[in-house]
Amino acid sequence: MRDLAEPSFPRIEPSPPSPPCPSAPARRNPRAESVRTEHRRWTSAHGLTPADGLERAAWCHPDVPAAELALLAAWYTWAGQPAHTPDAVRNHARCSLWARTVARSPDDWSRRFAERVAELRDPGAAPVELVEADLMAHLRARRPFRHWAALLVERTSRQFASSPVTNAFADVSALSEDLAHPSVRPDALGALARLLRCSRSRAVPVGRRLRAARLAEFERGRPDQGLRDWLAGDAEIRRRHVAGQGRHGVLPTGPTGPGTSAVRLVSPRAPHQDPPERHNRADLPGPTTPGYPFRLPPFGLPWPARTNPHLEQARREAKDWARSVALLAPVLLPPGPAVWTEQSFDSDDWPLFAALTHPDAPADRLTTIARWDVCLLALDDYFVTAYKLPRDPAGARAFVERLPSFMPLRGEPVPPPANQVEHALTDLWAHTAPTMTAGHRERFAGYVSDFVAANLEELDAAMHGRVPDPVHYLEFRRASAGTDLSIGLTGTRPATTPALRRLEAAFADTVGLRNDIHSYRKEIDEEREVCNAVHTFHHLLGGSLQQAVDVTYRLFEARVQEFTRVAGRELGGEHTAYLAALRDWMAGDNQWYRRTGRYRQGTSRDLGLPDPRRRELLVAPPGRADPPPASPQHPAALREPGSSVFVLPR
Repeated sequence: MRDLAEPSFPRIEPSPPSPPCPSAPARRNPRAESVRTEHRRWTSAHGLTPADGLERAAWCHPDVPAAELALLAAWYTWAGQPAHTPDAVRNHARCSLWARTVARSPDDWSRRFAERVAELRDPGAAPVELVEADLMAHLRARRPFRHWAALLVERTSRQFASSPVTNAFADVSALSEDLAHPSVRPDALGALARLLRCSRSRAVPVGRRLRAARLAEFERGRPDQGLRDWLAGDAEIRRRHVAGQGRHGVLPTGPTGPGTSAVRLVSPRAPHQDPPERHNRADLPGPTTPGYPFRLPPFGLPWPARTNPHLEQARREAKDWARSVALLAPVLLPPGPAVWTEQSFDSDDWPLFAALTHPDAPADRLTTIARWDVCLLALDDYFVTAYKLPRDPAGARAFVERLPSFMPLRGEPVPPPANQVEHALTDLWAHTAPTMTAGHRERFAGYVSDFVAANLEELDAAMHGRVPDPVHYLEFRRASAGTDLSIGLTGTRPATTPALRRLEAAFADTVGLRNDIHSYRKEIDEEREVCNAVHTFHHLLGGSLQQAVDVTYRLFEARVQEFTRVAGRELGGEHTAYLAALRDWMAGDNQWYRRTGRYRQGTSRDLGLPDPRRRELLVAPPGRADPPPASPQHPAALREPGSSVFVLPR
């Protein structure tokens, strides 16, 4: 295989640097001088090291009144204190600022701001072992300061910004900073260079394209003008300071202050110092693995996979259940065909997936898990057939909005299912929900809805031909990976903490990245998707498809290492059982791909049934007359005695 440092990859065609923000030029708050004396007095009274937070506030918040500007300047000065500042000094100043801030802030904002302040003070240990090539971990470590600043903007503008917007906002600022000071390390350019195995200079155009993509995502969220002003002021501050001051100069231009030693890393190995075995592709099947237009990576994990001894029972009972709720052909209910044939169901082997990911579950529990896996993947496959392929966003949104009604939290009546997957969900929920606590029931219903709703963004992207950037894609991919559901089935998820959020993000990313490599042909060629990690990297980087696969796999390896690092360094012994369950799940998922026929070339997914857009209905058992027309009221499907085919009651 050609090395990624070849001239063909990454692309290096000339491209002017994109502006940090498409808004008007930066403006300095005209009230800055009127509050300077007060700001100096406050800084001195609290024993803080002078850091020109006033300039940061003046450029990033050009329209706020003088009293608000003074408060913002004090916060930025507090955030910019060097690491050696005594905790007592820092805490005293923070308490003073907190009292002034919450007095005029909504309770919800104050709660979120308190979380961001805590995260800013301790963004999570990511020491020198921060894994190479883990762009996601690097950007996550750069976000606390920017997320905190975004809440300051929200306070002044009274405009809420969603997580995708604030994440893109933070990444645009961090990438702009790194491109402005390419000699300062560590930075995103270094992470990109390690991910691509190329020089830092060759990573610069990739960094520019990634920044442009993150900026496009930021603007797609229609952010408040206050965030645009902040980015423009952020860029102006960088322009006014010589590069020799570095990223952590006089002004707090990045993740400075308490806890930010987490992102000060030792210099990584140069690309040519990578162990030679990492470049050895002899262990991979070639020239291509059947079903894939590229060589599959080895997908090694440090944990062995085990198979639940109750697999065969789960297979029998899961298939009987799938047949009983009309998920298997021959059946056609509006608005689409049966999800699988018996052959494709056996080839996919979702009960094997359950047995591999839950190797120690008792027989009855494994059967329940297998049925849920079947139901959830039926929802996913049905969405593709009924809405993605026909490009039907209105129908898709209506389908997603109806789902919660089939998972009543307090015994509310359930509407008649309109199709097989709603019928399957209704049946399975009725049998499972009574065994859950009220809190678990509510969380799990939310996981199901989020899992299916993630398809809406994928459908929108496909309809508009908009390939997401890899960072944004991986973040919304965590919902469609179904990991929340898999964890939720255990019922033992611990209370969330920042460390657990980092662990579960890495866990979800390994699931999504592995799936996207295996499912590339199915999703891109057959289903006309644009949301796939390999596809997003190929779109960003150019080069060959094999190179995009290799980059995706390198990120997969880095996320596995991040999972291992967080598990070993940031979590205590009280999480031992939970970590073991996640490791079993990752190992089992990894093994399932080696044994399933779902992504193999030549495995027909075509049921040979009418186009779902025609809304036809196949209900006639052998020997019966022509099927009746579909009911406009979408009544529940019932099985006729002696037949495996479902009919609609009149």
